[in-house]
Amino acid sequence: MKYSLSLFSKSLIVRDYLWRLLQYLSKTLILIVFNFYAASILSPEGYGEVVYVLALVGIVEMFANFGLSATCLKKCAEYTKQGTNREISTLVFSVSVFSTIVSFVGFVILSFLFTSSSVNILYLLPYLLSLPLISVLDGMYVGMGRFKEVSRSTVIPTLISALIGFFLISYFGIKGLLLSYSFYNVLLLCFYIYKTSFSEYRFSLQIVRDVLRYSIIVGLGSLSFFLYSRVDVFILEYFSFTKEIGYYELVMKSFQLLVLPVIMLGQVVSPKAVRDKDDLRRLSKYYQHIPSFLFIGSLFLICILFFLGPILIQSYLNAYYTQDFLLIFNVLLLVLPLKFIGVYMTNGVITPLGYAKLLTITTFFFGVCNVFFDFILIERYGFIGVFYATLICHNANIMSQYVLFRIKIKK
Repeated sequence: MKYSLSLFSKSLIVRDYLWRLLQYLSKTLILIVFNFYAASILSPEGYGEVVYVLALVGIVEMFANFGLSATCLKKCAEYTKQGTNREISTLVFSVSVFSTIVSFVGFVILSFLFTSSSVNILYLLPYLLSLPLISVLDGMYVGMGRFKEVSRSTVIPTLISALIGFFLISYFGIKGLLLSYSFYNVLLLCFYIYKTSFSEYRFSLQIVRDVLRYSIIVGLGSLSFFLYSRVDVFILEYFSFTKEIGYYELVMKSFQLLVLPVIMLGQVVSPKAVRDKDDLRRLSKYYQHIPSFLFIGSLFLICILFFLGPILIQSYLNAYYTQDFLLIFNVLLLVLPLKFIGVYMTNGVITPLGYAKLLTITTFFFGVCNVFFDFILIERYGFIGVFYATLICHNANIMSQYVLFRIKIKK
């Protein structure tokens, strides 16, 4: 316990955490607010259609990033530790060019495969092309420990986009929400690039190959995670539960805000975990004590949300205050305790220390199980069966990852 307290008392971690939290709160909160505002003026079915389009684009987004952000974070932390900062500029430029090409090719393929949604997908083209670049630059800043700089580059675009976004959503509805996503990402990318000063821009195919060797492993983990996250949207759409897609997205957006500080904690800890990886005693601070605090805190949180959540929904989104919505909300509440541990371990310990393969294997296995149980349980229990499957497979996956990691790290 004393190691945990000493860890949190270190001013460097606290300072970096607060800057990182400010950045992600502004960046994530604006998109969550856009979604809740759109949901308040659209019907549940109309909002469900938007979520479906975003899920389609999320497929391309997943392949375009495919672990590149986490890998850039890992590589930049290693380069910074070695003092070879010149390699960072080549890394960022090379990976950015590669991921942009993949994004555009993915957009073209997606437009041809889903012609009925091609117009809405087109509104998200700027969002899709800019997102991998933002992820790579963000990974660079975090890997180099420049939390204050990247946080400052996020706040101003967020404030500007908030004003533009509310105007677009109010006057253009579904299209306005999609355009708001694109406008915010492009503006954010401009600020990131403005703050980035490299002495040279050199493309290296060798660096791309080196990055891909590890990012493919991380990316397969993301692909596997897709099997028990966004794939639920497509299964619900397949069974014509469009309204329930909107319910599901609102709950997940709410939880995303709650999980955000935990993700930030993991990303702040990750460069330090890399530096302490050869000292098992120091490393134990990161994978034993912090997860214990997170689990206990999450139990208190879900008790509060169980009573407070319905009151907030009835007050601010009355159209969504239905028995079906509350049922989805209560089932997914049980995901939160282990989700806190999972996102912290993934961002702060397992991936930075090079154990991404473990995540890939367990997440793929339970992802396939989730799809299997989705079809079985939705036939038996209706739409709520999808969420029962998510609860079972998600928690089993996180527990497996944690146990296997502790076994591997002690060998």
